[in-house]
Amino acid sequence: MRSPRTQTRWRIGIYDPSRSPSGPSRYVDSLLRGLDPDEFEVVIFGHPGGPFGSRPGLPVEDTEGAGAGPAEADGDNPMRGGRPLGALARHGWRRLAPTLVKHWGGFGRECVRLSRIFRRRPVDLLHTNNTGCEESPVAARMAGISRVIGTFHVDSSYDLARTRSGPGHRALERLSNHCLHRAIAVSEATKDDWVRRTGLPTERVDTIHNGVDPEAFRRRIAPAEARARLGLPGGGKLLVGGVGRLHEAKGFADVIEAVALLAGDYPDLALAIAGDGPLRISLAERASAFGVADRVHFLGFHRDVRPV
Repeated sequence: MRSPRTQTRWRIGIYDPSRSPSGPSRYVDSLLRGLDPDEFEVVIFGHPGGPFGSRPGLPVEDTEGAGAGPAEADGDNPMRGGRPLGALARHGWRRLAPTLVKHWGGFGRECVRLSRIFRRRPVDLLHTNNTGCEESPVAARMAGISRVIGTFHVDSSYDLARTRSGPGHRALERLSNHCLHRAIAVSEATKDDWVRRTGLPTERVDTIHNGVDPEAFRRRIAPAEARARLGLPGGGKLLVGGVGRLHEAKGFADVIEAVALLAGDYPDLALAIAGDGPLRISLAERASAFGVADRVHFLGFHRDVRPV
């Protein structure tokens, strides 16, 4: 594949399928702030309604609306009408095939689909913000991208659904990670874990710790004013705060239970959570079930919590 690099700028592609702001998308945001637009031309491969979809001057190549492929076309899907007998014959193998075959088949189809999308917008380098058992590095190689890198944000023990085990999954992990020309790990422990698990050459993985500017989080307004801005109780309340997506991985269900356990000893204890996500309703129900709904305050999504 001929290099698409122009005379003045390198073309950088970043694959991030995030549908809403998250830790990984903030990581991408920090990368974007550090890329000189006079030197690099950047394109996001991701969801057009995601965190980068409305940013001026930043093109987003849609990875969601490209069509689901012939197996999911309306006429072929037995749940969408069309010719049901023919569709059942074509899709019946999915019920009979071993899980391993379905897993590998789905992985392969997604690699082909993504590779077609990557070919639409040729780049000199693709950074995939997803690594582990992911299709994107394989798809990038299939698309002929000459430099493919990715970031390991978590180690392999991050498996809340308990699906990342077994020889079939491990083989796909190895295939995916060995398609990376270079990789970034956010800690030495994360690097060691993936090197050991998938046999990556250690010299191909660099550790770059997540950087946090402490000055950005220095208190700028008085606590009472901050609480008033957020609609939180004042008057000497012992307030515990949490920031993050309302997702199982963030552990807010455990924090709510902890508040319930401590409520008897700390009558002024309250919890404020800034963030949104799929567990918003269930977390509120959990607070009610533990009898601490009046102590738990859901602040919703805040793009920037640093001022308070």
